[in-house]
Amino acid sequence: MKGPFESYPGSKNGDGTFHTIINRIPAHRYYLEGCLGGGAIFRKKRLAEKSILLDASPRVVAKWDEWLKEQANETPAFESCEVQVFDIVVFLMGILKYQWLPNIYEVFVYIDPPYPMISRSGKVLYDEFEWDEKKHKKLLSILTSEEVKFRWMLSTYPNPWYGQALKGYHSHTFEAMTRGGKRIEQIYMNYDPERTPLHDYRYFGENFHRRDKFKVKRRRNLARFEKLPFHQRFALLQELQQRFPTCFTQKAKQDRPS
Repeated sequence: MKGPFESYPGSKNGDGTFHTIINRIPAHRYYLEGCLGGGAIFRKKRLAEKSILLDASPRVVAKWDEWLKEQANETPAFESCEVQVFDIVVFLMGILKYQWLPNIYEVFVYIDPPYPMISRSGKVLYDEFEWDEKKHKKLLSILTSEEVKFRWMLSTYPNPWYGQALKGYHSHTFEAMTRGGKRIEQIYMNYDPERTPLHDYRYFGENFHRRDKFKVKRRRNLARFEKLPFHQRFALLQELQQRFPTCFTQKAKQDRPS
């Protein structure tokens, strides 16, 4: 699905990049994305019941607002999505202070802030919306607060600011193709993605071969299941639900780093 921009600096639209990120997004009912930009993760993942998209740039938000209205005309599910001109740091401060979001344990927040200048070549990409060291560290202080009850994921390039502040948090590094060539991306999470039910399994697998192999296996197992007699299917479902209860609910326990 094409977005409102042909390209966008720092986009996660590259093949393999959005797969890697979505394969670590936990099941959720409410989705919040800050520093929206090109919004590749929002566009590629399965829609949540409610999505709130934020960007500090009025130009970006205007383009997204138009795009969401076009999508809603064709797909009613997009009516549950809204985009606002809002600084993600200010918004998160509001969440902690005023509890703006309901059912906070069912909320997932994805943030893709401007890469710290210390981690890139120094070229200014976002004009007046670039972040300085103080802004990055303010975001980090919010996310590491004991008051945070929602699950979050953060994308960046490896750098000492994030590495020090998020030491002990779950993280994953991977190679991504950018307009400037191959770079190492890093994502941080305040949950264990290996022990958390995912929101979208369509891209499951670390590479194309593994994703294709899993799709074949999934289709084969579903075909076998569909051939079972009616009561055998429900008996099997009941047994699976008893043995693996967290696979049948989105309210899995949040795993905080120690």
